[in-house]
Amino acid sequence: MTHAILSLRQVAKSYSMPGSSAVVVLRRVDLDVAAGESVAIVGPSGSGKTTLLQLIGALDTPDAGEVRFEGVDLAKLPESRRLELRSRRIGFVFQLHHLLPQLTVLENALVPAWAAGDAESYHGRALSLLERVGLSERRDHRPAQLSGGERQRVALVRALLLRPALLLADEPTGSLDHAGAVALADLLVALNRDEGVTLVVVTHSRELAERMGRRMVLEDGELRNA
Repeated sequence: MTHAILSLRQVAKSYSMPGSSAVVVLRRVDLDVAAGESVAIVGPSGSGKTTLLQLIGALDTPDAGEVRFEGVDLAKLPESRRLELRSRRIGFVFQLHHLLPQLTVLENALVPAWAAGDAESYHGRALSLLERVGLSERRDHRPAQLSGGERQRVALVRALLLRPALLLADEPTGSLDHAGAVALADLLVALNRDEGVTLVVVTHSRELAERMGRRMVLEDGELRNA
């Protein structure tokens, strides 16, 4: 394997439930993902896939073990540094697009740049990405005027705007019809190839999983090759 941009070692995570014992979600999870690779993580509902993605994306910290991104143990970083990584080095796409209804397509795409205080520098990239995903003519529309697939494409553009090294996608096709799901899968594969962004996808979709370069199964708190 080439340089691992992401490494998990013996990662464990539990949650305490009121009135009951702790629920073990992840146990002894190991994973290496090379820069530029695409990986699908599949598994039954409730198996901890979203929890794993949250740990990888620095949205949460493990109870034990290490999550290293670009060689850095995320749990040892101050929250300010983890926030910076989430905003600039890690992109997120979720099942629900989370677009702001009052903003246009272009404005939604530029939200990360506004948050970084550098919207002007990324205006051209936003337009280029919108053209790449077939939405350049919809740039002045608002989310309510778009189809579900179009909204997800805007969310994808937003996630890629600041050129993250890692893109995390949590059930990105889960709310789409078959045609929309196929189109978004095509885009993810193409952008992984052309942008060089490392891609980790959590999905129930066998079709989407099979488009990734490698497939892993999360079950009973442990991760294994599919």
